[in-house]
Amino acid sequence: MSVKLVLALAALVPAVLGGGIVSDPSVFASKSFDYLVVGGGTAGLAVAARLSENPKNVVGVIEAGQSSRRPPHLHPRLVSTPSQPGYDWMLETVPQAGLGGKVLEQPRGKILGGSSALNYMAFDRGSKAEYDAWKKFGGDDWSWSGLLPYFKKSENVHGAVVTTPWNDPSTVDTSVEGTTGPTQISYNDWYSDITKPYLKTVNALGIPLSTTPESGNATGVYNCKMSVDRTTGRRSYAANTYHTIASARSNYYVILGAEATKILTTGSSLKRDDAAVTDTAATDAATVDSTADSAATADSAARPSGPGYTTLDILANDPVYAAQQNATYYQNGTGIYAATHSAFAFFDLQTFLSGSTVTSLLKTAVSDAANDGLNQIEKDGLSIQANSILNTDLGQVEIIMYPGHFSPSPAVAGTSYISILMALQRPWSRGSVHIGSNNPTAAPVIDPKYLDNSFDLQVMIKACQFARQIAQTEPLKSAIASFQDPPASTSSDADWAAYVKSAIDPVYHPAGTASLGARADGGVVNSRLKVYGTNNIRVADASIIPLEPASHLQSTVYAIGEKAAAMILADNP
Repeated sequence: MSVKLVLALAALVPAVLGGGIVSDPSVFASKSFDYLVVGGGTAGLAVAARLSENPKNVVGVIEAGQSSRRPPHLHPRLVSTPSQPGYDWMLETVPQAGLGGKVLEQPRGKILGGSSALNYMAFDRGSKAEYDAWKKFGGDDWSWSGLLPYFKKSENVHGAVVTTPWNDPSTVDTSVEGTTGPTQISYNDWYSDITKPYLKTVNALGIPLSTTPESGNATGVYNCKMSVDRTTGRRSYAANTYHTIASARSNYYVILGAEATKILTTGSSLKRDDAAVTDTAATDAATVDSTADSAATADSAARPSGPGYTTLDILANDPVYAAQQNATYYQNGTGIYAATHSAFAFFDLQTFLSGSTVTSLLKTAVSDAANDGLNQIEKDGLSIQANSILNTDLGQVEIIMYPGHFSPSPAVAGTSYISILMALQRPWSRGSVHIGSNNPTAAPVIDPKYLDNSFDLQVMIKACQFARQIAQTEPLKSAIASFQDPPASTSSDADWAAYVKSAIDPVYHPAGTASLGARADGGVVNSRLKVYGTNNIRVADASIIPLEPASHLQSTVYAIGEKAAAMILADNP
């Protein structure tokens, strides 16, 4: 089967662009490519860069967005995921029945670098058992040991500059960290001093400190690494890493402002992959089922500014300090403007719920899921999820401690905040993404079915109540003057349910829409990531994930891209 792509070309600048970017569509179309990568996003650029390391391979990348040397979101403190039409596909869900008809944003990067240019830069992994569960869908290659070399290959981890309030970094297991990869991974060099009482509080409530979350056990509270280059203080993402490296090669070409609208096939079999990859942003012509996404809601605890606690709110409350820190950032890339929130914790339900409550919730989850029209992959996935709930070594819920205002309601001027965000890591609700018309450039119909399974709502209620418990436990309690979202008067389960439905947001980790797995079970790609019914079309992005790990997805998507490139090269020596 040979494959060609029909492109929809937007207006392109007439000048000749550097860095492997072709400004003239006719020049790009005249090239004979060994590999075409559709979507220059997180995994797409990783694949393209690795394939172009062999000078015999001519590699083309088709990207719908543009390229920018300094988009606003390269600055860690100015990160804003949704609603940037210059960089975002501006996708939305259909009205969500479980949220009273709310429509939620589903941001995806429409820019060279894809969603790695828009995300919150968290760079962590799930636990070993979570990736080992993928073996049921893709065989032994898709396991912790099968992915670990590619996690490491994608990253260049730099040690902590400032350790306080965290443990000595010498306790970190550096053997599982990569030190030669393109993506620059680092720790903050500024931390809010609200972090220390927060850590002591969650430790007292049964969430231990972890210094080795990348070693196969990602539970506990830890100082999450970020995709920030500490030499500049800027975001390290697929465009200024993989693309920049590959752009020096004469066999690497990128066209911007172009969408692949159709795949034309013929019956002859070719040795090489003409169309290798689709990116998560390029959802224009796919019909896919089943999407899973962690769901988050915020419990923001407010207090008046006081001596000893500096949060990110100081940038709004103290213009002189903000100006000083801004100057520091642009001089040497350090300080509060180069920092991100990094106190993350993953833990089991048994940490804050009784065994009988967990058992009751599990029965509810299974009962609700039984009424859905699920394929075998989804059924197998939910069976694995059910067992994971009983495994207290796996995370089910995440706490993100944001040292500042992160809340549905506006900040009160002159006030400092600590926000505690609770994220459900294994929602039982299953949704879908489908085409909505025969226009390949039309937005897809996205229906995650948030809170469709009552388990998800009940766990989010309990998790938010636990967030309130954290805020009311010493030593954090003494730092908090009052509660803003929800107000202190929130007490009944009905009140909490109303709050969850009003405050809930996705954490932007959609996955599973082109799942790894057997074709008869509903799988879209095989263990070599080839789309069933083809011999040279592959998918390599978050859509192939059969079960989401309890983590942020960025590093996993890079690993998928690295592994895909290795598979393609191995299959086409």
